Amino acid sequence: VFERRLKAFFRDLGKATKAAAVPFLEAADLTPKSSKGAEEKSDDLLVAQILEQLGIEAHRTTFQRLYETQYVETAKKVSEAANLAGISGSLPDPVARAVAGAGGRRSGLVDITGQTRKALFDAIAEGRAEGEGVPQVASRIVDYVESGHWQTPEMRSQIIARTETKYAQNISTIERAKAASVEQFIIFDGRLGEGRSDPDHIARNGSIVSAAEASQLAADEHPNGTLSFAPYFGEDD
Repeated sequence: VFERRLKAFFRDLGKATKAAAVPFLEAADLTPKSSKGAEEKSDDLLVAQILEQLGIEAHRTTFQRLYETQYVETAKKVSEAANLAGISGSLPDPVARAVAGAGGRRSGLVDITGQTRKALFDAIAEGRAEGEGVPQVASRIVDYVESGHWQTPEMRSQIIARTETKYAQNISTIERAKAASVEQFIIFDGRLGEGRSDPDHIARNGSIVSAAEASQLAADEHPNGTLSFAPYFGEDD
């Protein structure tokens, strides 16, 4: 679901950027300039005009809301499974707020404004170098904005969705357990074995860490990671 929402967001962002760009592209001189400096100065102004017309901050806010929604939905699913660990399955408001806040902060790691600006610069510069007209440059803008620094918008959406859903699961587990006075967590990681998992991840599998340490490990996890946690109640007598 999150992956589909991301794909739709990036698709809509690409279309909106194209719509904002076309009038300025039609009024601009897209022929190569006499110097690199003059070309960059011209593009600086053009890109700034397009971003202002686009209203990029509104799109960034929409992106943040997507994250917050996904994080809260994930937290609800984690809470439903919490009974298996001996924790109430309800989702207290403070936990929901903490998880939503984490999602909002994580959305900032994807620099929508910066990536869109770079996509515009690259599309315009490469289109000019190829001697393209407005329709061709506008098509480049759609492709570059949708994909960001990934090869395709599908790959971009998939990696973000996988990475953030895993982090949302981890932070939800930690925050929900903390609300139930759990202070320690057991790590599950590196379970694909040698050759497929990082040796450090294999080594930390089964380790016991504090809530603060678990939160930091979750934040530091790489994209497509397999790190997860469970509440630790101590050894049985």
